[in-house]
Amino acid sequence: KIVLENINLEAKQNQVICLVGENGAGKTSLIKLLTGLYQPNEGKVLVNGRDLSEIRPEEWRSQVSVIFQDYIQYKFPAKENIAIGDISKAIQNEKVKASAKLTGADEVIEKLPKKYDSMLGRMFQEGEELSTGQWQKIALARAFYSDAKVIVLDEPTSSMDALAEYQFFQQLKSVAKDKIIFLISHRLSSATMSDKIYFLEHGEILESGSHIELVKQNGKYAKMFNRQAELYRN
Repeated sequence: KIVLENINLEAKQNQVICLVGENGAGKTSLIKLLTGLYQPNEGKVLVNGRDLSEIRPEEWRSQVSVIFQDYIQYKFPAKENIAIGDISKAIQNEKVKASAKLTGADEVIEKLPKKYDSMLGRMFQEGEELSTGQWQKIALARAFYSDAKVIVLDEPTSSMDALAEYQFFQQLKSVAKDKIIFLISHRLSSATMSDKIYFLEHGEILESGSHIELVKQNGKYAKMFNRQAELYRN
């Protein structure tokens, strides 16, 4: 069964790109192709003009940081929970704190008894359990801890409240300076802050452009956005 067909997209440094569409549209499959987890049956994924299949997996993985929707809640101290985003080097405390600040995880950690040395989860004695939204902030900080040039975030704010989501996306643009950031999202409030949006349906890209451009087209993206906006208006 063909999952993706007629896919053609380009991503550049300093861009936040949002992939949107209903469940089963092919968003996660596309991301798995871009990250090298899947190999295409036809066509190519090119990195600076170089076929991804010719790049050593270890080399490409060092350039990609991914937080999928079903991220792991590691029963580690808070500091290690973030630093596991790059196990090639010793833990850099200042970098851990900077990554935590980007996602709002610093506000969570600073309230813990031992702060960054606090054990997370209840598996071990004196472990501190977090809410789902707080765990998500920790996981996102892990993605930004590495020096990866491509960051993939699958539903990154699904468990956050509206204010935390807004603050996160305000920070996101500053992180994208020398990176490419891919967002997969059903909540189109995140799409409005992206540089480019690709709307997928049944494994194909139906529409692409900025939020303003797609709303003006009054196509399927605009209908989905207006449908979600109505929920807030009511």
